[in-house]
Amino acid sequence: MSDIFRQRLRVTAAMTDENGHVNNVEYIRWMQQVAIAHSRAQGGLAILEPLGCTWVARRHEIEYLQPALPGQIIELQTWVSDLRKVRSLRKYRFVRCPDGMLLAQAQTDWVFVETASGRPRSVPDALIRCYPLVGPEREQGLLAALRYETSLADQPVLAADLLAPAATPLHPLLRSRFSPYVFAPRPVAGADLAALFEAARWAPSAYNEQPWRYLLTERGSEAFAQLLACLVPGNQEWAGRAPVLVLCLCQRQFSANGKPNPTAAHDLGLATGNLQIEAGARGLQVHPMSGFDPAAAAATFAVPETVRPVAVLAIGYTGDQEDAASAELWQRDQQRRPRRPTSDFLFAGRYGQPWQAADA
Repeated sequence: MSDIFRQRLRVTAAMTDENGHVNNVEYIRWMQQVAIAHSRAQGGLAILEPLGCTWVARRHEIEYLQPALPGQIIELQTWVSDLRKVRSLRKYRFVRCPDGMLLAQAQTDWVFVETASGRPRSVPDALIRCYPLVGPEREQGLLAALRYETSLADQPVLAADLLAPAATPLHPLLRSRFSPYVFAPRPVAGADLAALFEAARWAPSAYNEQPWRYLLTERGSEAFAQLLACLVPGNQEWAGRAPVLVLCLCQRQFSANGKPNPTAAHDLGLATGNLQIEAGARGLQVHPMSGFDPAAAAATFAVPETVRPVAVLAIGYTGDQEDAASAELWQRDQQRRPRRPTSDFLFAGRYGQPWQAADA
């Protein structure tokens, strides 16, 4: 792993201010995000919890050089420049891709403290060993060696620390997709929501029937509260903190002849898959749920009998620990999601006989 930790994101409209470029405060959020990701990747977070300690920011310094605009891909870079006694100096750079333009640079003076008392505490040697120091004498050479010509598809974007350990190379948007239980409180811009359902619109379907239907609700509305009430209690606990809840439905019959459409739910799944990948490209995540009362949802929203409620989606930005409904839910989001090997579901010749690539 490089001593310069790198993570990429795509700027969305929700990150901008009235001037049309990224809000200055957003950089602070990015600094925290990439610092946490770096610490998790280096094993530092695993050491903190049993110690009952944490890092708190004493001072942030940011120099803004160029604006960041919606749609641009930004690489967040961070490294630990100094670490001693009770203090750590962490540096950051924000670089536009693929031209490598430096948009901003920053540093944070962190203090190591006891979580309960807030008193400074000496940084233990085990934690110091997690972070290779990149002082001024090494910094210039390491930064000069970085390259930015790779596209969004070539390098992980967001959730770099939670990328699925795929058995074969996959697009980073697939590897970084997961179903969070912790959402940030900020709303999702209308333009981003429109793009998600435009992506769903272009999914394939049997006879081009396009049987998918969606009912979108936003937090604070009566419809949101009604849909939340249709969820099982375990889902209500965390889903009410998401900015958007969506009821997913499918038309049961073909419109041309009224006959049952046996693949309607399958096609809804394809459309929702498109939606989730577009969400990931915009820095969003989606948590699909089967834990809800379909009959209650149908009655609440006057759904016709020819339309079947299938699932509910929670959509939003992944949150921080303080956004979690409980410590248990926060811990769930920090775990890698298990997956069956392909040999469990990909067969050849007969059912149950695993397929193997001829050139493997």
